[in-house]
Amino acid sequence: MLANFQAFIVQEEPPGLILIPSSRTVAQIMEGLLLVWLDWSPGQLKNQAIWLPGSSVKD
Repeated sequence: MLANFQAFIVQEEPPGLILIPSSRTVAQIMEGLLLVWLDWSPGQLKNQAIWLPGSSVKD
């Protein structure tokens, strides 16, 4: 996924990508997305692939 995203941003300027581990529960995902919505500006995500806050997965 990250390799594809990196190839994509060479040609385009996407708003960003939030990665969510499949091991997260729906409640954990909603909480993480709420943190993103409250704390991050759109500019912080532009052309970035970022793990959802609270995630310990980094691959």
